[in-house]
Amino acid sequence: MNDLSPNTTSALFFSVDGQQYALDIDSVRAVVPVLEIRVLPGAPDFVPGVISYRGRIVPVIDISKMLSGKPASLFYSTRIAIVDYQAATGRRLLGLLIEQATKSIQEVAGGWEPTGVATTAAPCLAGIAEKDGNTVQLVTLNELLPESVRQILFPT
Repeated sequence: MNDLSPNTTSALFFSVDGQQYALDIDSVRAVVPVLEIRVLPGAPDFVPGVISYRGRIVPVIDISKMLSGKPASLFYSTRIAIVDYQAATGRRLLGLLIEQATKSIQEVAGGWEPTGVATTAAPCLAGIAEKDGNTVQLVTLNELLPESVRQILFPT
């Protein structure tokens, strides 16, 4: 599915450094409280570790650290979104540490509009929508992880 299509109307909302972001709800399997995260020595600084989810080991990415350089704060509203990620080895589960995820699923009227600015620093950032007087930017999972990190988390 094209992440900027008007059909992308439901999203999971969260915040990074005071800015609003969203994930297409079709890729989200579950939203769980922050569980015990097992640290992975030598992992990139935005990979706090792995969790066990329904008997499966799932790597966790700190979205705040990736986008703003600041690690996610452990608020009451901080969650781990378990998403389907398309890796070279097939579909894999990936945990995304996200702040202020209490708004959960909401509709986005009119879909996502292109920003008009190509950014190589954060290729995972896609279209923008207006929601309750705020701008919200869509995070696309396929562009989230650099190749070097994909090889670490999902070796072929």
